[in-house]
Amino acid sequence: MKKRHTEARPFDRLSELARQMKQVKVGAERFWVFPHDRDLLECSNCEFKEDVDIHGFLFAYFEDCAGKDTGLRLKEEANSVIQCPKGRRKTLPKIITSQIV
Repeated sequence: MKKRHTEARPFDRLSELARQMKQVKVGAERFWVFPHDRDLLECSNCEFKEDVDIHGFLFAYFEDCAGKDTGLRLKEEANSVIQCPKGRRKTLPKIITSQIV
């Protein structure tokens, strides 16, 4: 008689962990925590930029008010296009490096 293997297969466990990680990422984004799974963006039509503070929270600002969160966010769309909240213009983003504020 063959012994039954009751433990989950490694792939099943890995799939479950991936699902849980996705849930954590989605939950963190609801509170504006930046998951560092993409580059920070800047609108190529205006001076609207994203950055991350020392606590890991995403914020966005206009260059003339550097470091002051507007509460607005760039919206990512298909084909690497973003929609800027200023005038709702769609554009290709400029990728920027973070400067901790």
